[in-house]
Amino acid sequence: MKELFASLSALDKSAKENYNLTEELMMEHAAIGIKKEIELRFKKGSSILIATGSGNNGADGFALARLLDGYYDVEIFEALEPKSSLCKLQKSRALSCGLIPIKNIKSKYDIVVDAIFGSGLTKTINTKISKLITKLNSLIAFKIACDIPSGLFESGNGECVFMSDLTVTMGAAKTALFSDFAKEFVGELVIAGLGIPQELYKRGFKAEAYLLEKSDLLLPLRVVKSSHKCNYGHLAVFIGNKEGAGVLCGLSALSFGCGLVSLITKEKINIPPDLMQNNVPATNTTTICIGSGLGNTLDSSELKKLAKIDADFVIDADMFYKNEIIDFIQKGAILTPHPKEFASLLKISKFGEFTTTQIQQMRFKLAKEFCDKYPKCTLVLKGSNTIIANNNELFVCSLGSASLAKGGSGDVLAGLIGALLAQRYSPLEAAKNAVLAHALASCGFTNNYALTPSELIEKIKTL
Repeated sequence: MKELFASLSALDKSAKENYNLTEELMMEHAAIGIKKEIELRFKKGSSILIATGSGNNGADGFALARLLDGYYDVEIFEALEPKSSLCKLQKSRALSCGLIPIKNIKSKYDIVVDAIFGSGLTKTINTKISKLITKLNSLIAFKIACDIPSGLFESGNGECVFMSDLTVTMGAAKTALFSDFAKEFVGELVIAGLGIPQELYKRGFKAEAYLLEKSDLLLPLRVVKSSHKCNYGHLAVFIGNKEGAGVLCGLSALSFGCGLVSLITKEKINIPPDLMQNNVPATNTTTICIGSGLGNTLDSSELKKLAKIDADFVIDADMFYKNEIIDFIQKGAILTPHPKEFASLLKISKFGEFTTTQIQQMRFKLAKEFCDKYPKCTLVLKGSNTIIANNNELFVCSLGSASLAKGGSGDVLAGLIGALLAQRYSPLEAAKNAVLAHALASCGFTNNYALTPSELIEKIKTL
């Protein structure tokens, strides 16, 4: 699990004050970090274009050029005239090595390094730089962003952004790199050290969020030999007029260790023999999933009665458009909306009215503030980088693939969460581990358009 920070200004200041580091020394280590990544991937003599800005990100670029000179075919293009003292210093050193900035960018390079803007960008970039970034993006080359792709705002949004294959970020990972918007531009992420171990660099600072990694996954492995089905919970899944969604949810839960899974239906339907069927939850029900394909199957009085049952709840899909969801969030539940459903939830709960665009621009902020208002809830805000919020803690999973963008994937996720809740994972741990498993199971398919929800469930069994 990696720590994510909105800004590293305070961490940089602490490193300088407590460990006698200078800005210049940290800059040299940043440049060395990018140099190492280039050496790992490209043979000597490869052609490299480094686009530099006017501040310390540009200074990193000049320092990198100097370090690579003599080993690679390096060219510098000044996007902006140096303004910061360090940028001017690093340029003068590059000039001393004979690295004179070029006036015209060639049509082909092996590597393009973006060192125009660093983290902390808050204002729209001008037309000249926008055109340059567009040109750099059009080049057929391996693209590396120094610290953060230029054009990506501190908020994680942007307009014209450098599209990198690799981002080498400095010191620690920034939250902005894990917005849904940023996913298209960041590529692979590597953290470069700044002259001291990362643990010392981050010591004394609280992360804004945490990045989930494959190694964080805790599967529901059965370690007690003398056990029976009731030891692993009983999940009830309410079935609506789109019954396939509920069936996927139930099969997903069963495949993730749940001892018993019942589908709750008003009328008898054909279901897989692995699942049970009833018209009301059994007395030994421990967890309830409701919302997947629910439609208008349950009226207001039925929903209010359901909210009073002594069980853990996973709320999904259609439930986010019903006023009765208030009863569930006041009681406490795991909520799994996508952005449009989250907009409806925020409106119904009188939190505020937001468009899906606004939600995507403020995902971390809104997720945290919603859970501050409803501390009994755990929120799973689905997206390219899914956010999990609970009790003033934020987690993000960036491991999922585009193959999950298909109807039924969310029903599978609801079932995974329900399964772990039924097996007595805490709400937060159930959400984190289910999201991780769901994401990891989506990876590794040759054709990312081909994954079906049923195949996703089969892949879950192999984790």
